[in-house]
Amino acid sequence: TTCLALGRKQIALSSVAAVHDFRKHWPFSRWIFAGSVFGSFSTDQYPWLITAFNGVAEAGLWASCAGVVGLLNPIALALSNEAAPRISHDFAHGGARSVRRSVKRSAVATFLVALAPCLCLVIFGGRLVKLVYGRDYAGGALIVAVMATGVFLSTCGLALPHGLFALGRPKVDFGTTVASFAVFLIFGPWFVWAYGVFGAVYAFLLAKLVDLLVKTFAFIRASRSEQTG
Repeated sequence: TTCLALGRKQIALSSVAAVHDFRKHWPFSRWIFAGSVFGSFSTDQYPWLITAFNGVAEAGLWASCAGVVGLLNPIALALSNEAAPRISHDFAHGGARSVRRSVKRSAVATFLVALAPCLCLVIFGGRLVKLVYGRDYAGGALIVAVMATGVFLSTCGLALPHGLFALGRPKVDFGTTVASFAVFLIFGPWFVWAYGVFGAVYAFLLAKLVDLLVKTFAFIRASRSEQTG
């Protein structure tokens, strides 16, 4: 807000320019937008499924555990905000080979940075849920551990979409997100119906694992294709 206020004289709004930029960037950004929608949908529907099959009490347990695991989100956001511009910069100066090195470096750095917080949640997450939300939400240790592991896997692969974007392959990234969404559709309702909140968290972990593996394979293939091309 301060930057906008100080630089307001240098800012000019133009509906014509806005329409022009939208038309120019929409063919690329539509795949990013669609991937975000599919990714959010496959994660955010678990509380509704749990409520429908098992009632609000188990949905509340899921929400309390997710609230604690959400402590990992600022770490993931900070790492993503650092990786995105760096990977684009590396592609502009070194092409696909530099992007591969940059994504690999991000994966190693993310693993090292996020590992300790994730282990803390795996070990102490159940106690933290009880401390924050009360004794009514006891019994969430395993849920927090599995959910934190899923978020950790997702965090380790956060540079992969940025690598695909830098290579000009947003459609490929969208395809990998659809694969994760398919895992949700196939296993999510079934696991929740059969095992309640515990089934939901295992379906969540499976979707994150599939997403990481498919994105890794897609990025390696795209970067090699870019190099040989």
